[in-house]
Amino acid sequence: MNTQEIVNVSVSLTAVPASQANFSVPILLVDHADVPIDRRYRTVTKSSYATALTAATEQVGWCAELWSQNYNPALAYIGRWVSAASPYYRVFPNAEDTASVYAALTNTAKINMAEVDGTPEDIDLDFTGDTTMSDVVATINVGFAGSTNYTGYVASLDALSRVVITSDNTGDGAKGFTMGTPATGAIDLSGASYLGYATSFAQDGLDAEALGTALSAILAKDNTPFIICQRGGSIAQVVAFSTAVNAMDKILLLVDDDADAKDGTSTVDFGYQIEALGHQKTHMTYTEHTVNNGAAATQYPDAAICGEIMPRPEGSASFALNGFSGLSESGLDSDKTTVVPLTSDERTALEAKGYDYLINPAGVVHLRHGLAAGGNEMRIRIGMAYLAAKVAEDYYAYMLAQAVVTYSNEDITAMKSIVQFYADILVDRKLLSEDYTITMPDQSSFTAAVKATHTMTLSNILDAPVMNSVNDVVATLAFTV
Repeated sequence: MNTQEIVNVSVSLTAVPASQANFSVPILLVDHADVPIDRRYRTVTKSSYATALTAATEQVGWCAELWSQNYNPALAYIGRWVSAASPYYRVFPNAEDTASVYAALTNTAKINMAEVDGTPEDIDLDFTGDTTMSDVVATINVGFAGSTNYTGYVASLDALSRVVITSDNTGDGAKGFTMGTPATGAIDLSGASYLGYATSFAQDGLDAEALGTALSAILAKDNTPFIICQRGGSIAQVVAFSTAVNAMDKILLLVDDDADAKDGTSTVDFGYQIEALGHQKTHMTYTEHTVNNGAAATQYPDAAICGEIMPRPEGSASFALNGFSGLSESGLDSDKTTVVPLTSDERTALEAKGYDYLINPAGVVHLRHGLAAGGNEMRIRIGMAYLAAKVAEDYYAYMLAQAVVTYSNEDITAMKSIVQFYADILVDRKLLSEDYTITMPDQSSFTAAVKATHTMTLSNILDAPVMNSVNDVVATLAFTV
């Protein structure tokens, strides 16, 4: 006889869903070929961005600032925004990538191109002497240039080293093309041993899109990024983008170098308009240190925030009074070289429009107030997003772990414990006051009609005073004679 015949113990494994919320992952939207439109986004790391992205671009400068701070996110997303009508193109992901295979064909290969509603044509190619894949696509382009119907077509290697052929048609509804069989006796370059047309795929042309449309397309593929940044948007586009992001569980970090921003009489800058809309998930930093403004180099305050503030425990660090590396205070002298403080009138105008700005009163460059355009503290908005996401995740995990969840006091108490757990975390992070209250309904308050819906509605169960940060101190001291 063994012990398990007397005491029978079994161990079960419960699957707990992985956390879906990550509040330290940023995304920068740009309109650049570093991110092919069919992919919509790429992820980069501290060790990969310099080689993965094109040098001397906004995305490289942004990444450099991001990873020069004290606290570094594990990765960042670079997203593609289509700001102007894009062409139809076809990707050949399984194309042979050894140049000598093409060079061996010399002048015996052809491509039969057939644009939709167009005239099919054999494109003559001569790969003699090609030693790299760049040579190969250049040879294809020579063929296009000498054609009758496809002189505007372009072959290239994209940012992912894929062979791509781009048409000369742009926008929604742009004509596509197919590849057929060339004249008898010619080697068909579209075959499986070469371009592999059968496994190629097309990216339709797109009309110019809004920033919010681009972000939605990216998040539909991967909802991970929480901190949203952008480059290249006009004033109208940025205002519309802020409206779009404020309808999401995300935050938006904007940077402005528009001189109208510090003009108290001007109403055309995006800060004035966004502040008037009361957006509480948008933070706006004003700086004059951009190439667009005449400075020698562009600074990236939004990337610094992503690298210094966001990787810390959610809601624990204020946007203000935490120092940044690689930034100067916001003012720049007319010589476009000397760093100068903003004037009192300029600071007043910026604050009235909801802008934040960088100061350096004692050798540490930091933001002045850390507030959203609508006036709320950004730290608190992040804490709110954190609490909502974590309670939702743990409620779901609890429901999966039970055989059944009912409108019982037992289950209601379990749900209260989840809220209390995360509220206590935010108390420890000095975001909530410890005198918060949680009020849960009794099981008797749910009517038969409510129970029949199978939806438990818990309204206004947490009342939690926030702990606002201190950005200024006024102290009065007295000497007695």
